[in-house]
This record gives sequence, structure tokens and C-alpha cells, in this order.
Amino acid sequence: MTVRTEQMTRLFVYGTLRPSESRWPAIEEFVARAEPAKLEGFRMHALPEGYPAIEPGQGEVIGTLLHLEPALVVAALAKADQIEGYIEGSPDSLYERVVVDVGGADAYTYVYHPNRRDHLHTRGRLIESGDWLNRG
Repeated sequence: MTVRTEQMTRLFVYGTLRPSESRWPAIEEFVARAEPAKLEGFRMHALPEGYPAIEPGQGEVIGTLLHLEPALVVAALAKADQIEGYIEGSPDSLYERVVVDVGGADAYTYVYHPNRRDHLHTRGRLIESGDWLNRG
């Protein structure tokens, strides 16, 4: 078992939480720096509700790696959890917050909850580009 001795301060976002997108203002105050990034081994879908969801699969997701202010990580994640409908340990969560490798660095991101993937596959539309900003 690996014990994390430092608090992770990175969050990979790929949809409405990206800079310039609709929910960016809700987390902007927690961000020290943002940089373009890619997440390998995932694919993105556009949902009819007007936001994207990702799941493990062949492909890549284009997004932004947010470097959170260390003193504000807990507040930043609480806000992001609320936006993403994540409730730790709950099968009713919309998304799960997981740790992924983004360019060799661990980061949190949100993947669509496995209990909801049927909705993703029946109502969602695969975004071939993997980029919410280029969803066509």
C-alpha cells in the first residue's frame, strides 16, 4: 500500500471547468496556474444535458491541468465535487473523483460513474477529437 505524504495539488479538467468555459469562475480563485494537458486511455462523450463525461477506453482527452493553491486544495476539491455531483462512496454520484497520470504527474479528475455508463452509451455522443472545445 502506498501512503501519500503530500497533498496532491493537481486537477485535470476537460469540460465546463476549463478556463473560459461556463464553470471556470467557480474554481478560478483556487488555481495558481493552468496549462494545456492530455489524458491518455480515456474517451469523451457529450451528454444531452450539455456537459461532457469521460470513461476509460482507447483514446485521449484534451484538457487543462490545474495547479491548485496548496492552502486551498480542500476548498477547491469541495467546490469541484459539488459541481461534478461527486459524493464519496455513494453509488448515486454522477462522477467519481479518481487519480490519473497526466504527462507523468498524478492528478485528480472526474470520470462518469460506472453506475451511469448505460446513459453515457445510449444518450451520449462520442467526441472523436477528445476535446470539448472542438466537439463539432
